[in-house]
Amino acid sequence: MTCPNKVPLVTGGNGGIGRSITKGLAQHGADIVLAALNEQKTEAVVKEIEAMGRRCIGVYCDVLEGECQAPISSRPAGGTFITREFYSFIAPNCIT
Repeated sequence: MTCPNKVPLVTGGNGGIGRSITKGLAQHGADIVLAALNEQKTEAVVKEIEAMGRRCIGVYCDVLEGECQAPISSRPAGGTFITREFYSFIAPNCIT
């Protein structure tokens, strides 16, 4: 599987299985939008993905409340690349 030019939105992608999904997608060439609750864990995963040479942005998102806010990451690597039209697919991984 390769994911070049794909930008998945991964919910709950900053820990456990979600982190593995996020890293696996990045290893296969995807740039990532990581939506999660914990800002510190999200920023750590963003840095891991960027260290792999992929672009990644973290967004605070509480899917149970339907609340998403401004990006956690102050600057996505390589400039802004995220728009609603740009999502290739959604990888839902949150516990309800």
